[in-house]
Amino acid sequence: MMGKKLKANYILSQNITITEVRITDAQSIVNHINDREIYENTLTIPFPYTLKDAKIFVSICRKFEKMNHQICNYAIRYNEEMIGGIGLLFNHGVESHKSEFGYWIGKDYRNQGIMTMVIQKFIEICFEEKALFRLEANVFTNNLASSKTLLNAGFNYEGIHKSSFIKEDKLRDTNFYSIVKNYHEIL
Repeated sequence: MMGKKLKANYILSQNITITEVRITDAQSIVNHINDREIYENTLTIPFPYTLKDAKIFVSICRKFEKMNHQICNYAIRYNEEMIGGIGLLFNHGVESHKSEFGYWIGKDYRNQGIMTMVIQKFIEICFEEKALFRLEANVFTNNLASSKTLLNAGFNYEGIHKSSFIKEDKLRDTNFYSIVKNYHEIL
């Protein structure tokens, strides 16, 4: 598996799939992520977002996969074009039972239920294939759409984290969400 590129292919509907991120996705990433609203609602995605940024991101994905023998960032595809992404942060370590995750989707694909469907499948991937027991998400308090998406996908609201991140030299509060694998499946 060392030299072999990892692949994923999860079919969610006739048009929507989740796969590994590919080097050929670089221009599609730029086309869909280069959006001020995505920048404002995420911590590390720059704006403007360039082709160089996309190539660096894909390179980071490959390095993580090679080093850890698993995929952490996935492409959300509509008719094979990458229109969004979802991925684990492994902020508690790769061997931990829990991880925070993040996601984004291009403007033309919002408010269609796509991200809710993707997150529900992502939960399944994380709990069944990655042996995680808990997924967590921080959402800036003004990002009502993302909060609604997480609740629709089955996440529980755990409260507000005051001043939990700094964005543009300002302390930002986040709503904190989690979902835990069914305890009966764990024991």
